[in-house]
Amino acid sequence: MPTHASSDLRHGLNKEGELVHISQVERGLACDCVCPSCNEQLIAKKGKHNEHHFAHAAGNPCQYAAETALHLAAKDILAKRKEIVLPAIQVKFYNRTDVITPEKRYQLASVKLEYRGEKNIVPDVLAHAGDSKLFIEVRVTHAVDHCKQRRIRDLDVSTLEIDLSDAPRDFLPEDLERLVVEAGDHKQWIYNAAGAQRRKRVLSNATIRPHINRGFAIHVDDCPVRARVWQGKPYANVIDDCTGCRYALDLVDNSVICNGAHVSEQELHRLSQENPDLPHWVIPVPSQEPVDSIEAKEDLHLQNIEQNEAERSLKKLEEKVAQYWKDRLRDPKEVERLSNEHPLKRRAIAAYVQST
Repeated sequence: MPTHASSDLRHGLNKEGELVHISQVERGLACDCVCPSCNEQLIAKKGKHNEHHFAHAAGNPCQYAAETALHLAAKDILAKRKEIVLPAIQVKFYNRTDVITPEKRYQLASVKLEYRGEKNIVPDVLAHAGDSKLFIEVRVTHAVDHCKQRRIRDLDVSTLEIDLSDAPRDFLPEDLERLVVEAGDHKQWIYNAAGAQRRKRVLSNATIRPHINRGFAIHVDDCPVRARVWQGKPYANVIDDCTGCRYALDLVDNSVICNGAHVSEQELHRLSQENPDLPHWVIPVPSQEPVDSIEAKEDLHLQNIEQNEAERSLKKLEEKVAQYWKDRLRDPKEVERLSNEHPLKRRAIAAYVQST
């Protein structure tokens, strides 16, 4: 059985500048290939005992040759196939995730590699799907840094990252092609213009409702879905109601960012029909991963709040919520009592108990 070679370089550049696999070239220097990273001459070692591989003819191996080959091959696949499956576009809020478009296969009208026409940004791939511009970044060693992410947001161009950091360096062309073109968890949106537009539109219709401490309870007044009413005035208990409300977009700086006032009667009716055991403000599943509260804060122009202060405030509130429910749900009799007193919340209570 052939053994693994000390080098895992299976790809080189031929004299036409195309990336070729070791199986596609002749043995020895007749391969007429150079290293994709350092451009030094390669020799194709295709013996009987070791796995076939390229080696540097001068005997000095290049540290990043395999990674560079993987990066180049992925871009070359996009240029040749001109199609890709893009992940779903989702917008995550504190208690819900809005799916704008599902995962879908797209034909790419054009593909340009290392395009330099954008301001201060050189994406790995510039493509067009229909009338929409798309940046594609191929991650092999380094992710897109925060500075580049900010420039991408400023340009408002949807950008996809294909993470190949765990892909084998001695990849077979057909295996890499599946990774690049087909669906998978290794594909993530760095930024999506449609998602950003949806988030901005939803947050622009939201209201910042400050916390009001009443004894040991934390309330917000004028609850738009009337979670509770006292002497004709609607309010909500932040821990009991807002943390399970689909209209609580975020909890930040002792406030609830809420868009319940802009929900149509038709939508409320649809939700009540889908989940007859729950009031319409309670989500039917445990909370989704919270959206970055700082991002929501910036969209609402709350520039007077420092980032670390907002994070501490959110963490403190989440700790209060967790401790509150742990205290109340530690005793099975208390769970039964709560379920009997609040029959519409039984499923939410059961979900929380099960999650802890």
